[in-house]
Amino acid sequence: MSTATDLRRAALALPGAEESSHQDHPDFRVRGRIFATIWPDGAQGVLRLGPETRAALVDAKPDVFSVPKGGAQGGWTLVQFRGVKPAELRALVEEAWRGLASKKQLAELEGR
Repeated sequence: MSTATDLRRAALALPGAEESSHQDHPDFRVRGRIFATIWPDGAQGVLRLGPETRAALVDAKPDVFSVPKGGAQGGWTLVQFRGVKPAELRALVEEAWRGLASKKQLAELEGR
């Protein structure tokens, strides 16, 4: 089971990632663009994944992954932390970040 703290740690470990907020909840950005958020209840988050990844996750675990209200465009994916292991959440956060990171930031991550 993952937590909001796991998402925060995973996001902030990525090159250029910064914590900010919008709509009264934390978000994580790279190059000024949001790739992850933590919902106000702290039990779920939203990741900016590709539509194909989102579809596969929702099909595989519809009780854990879903399309958030107003998030049909762009692959936004609601994640119930209770249904995701920390390693899986880290991988998904990284995938969301990779979709917005610069080539330099990607190279920095690969060089670690």
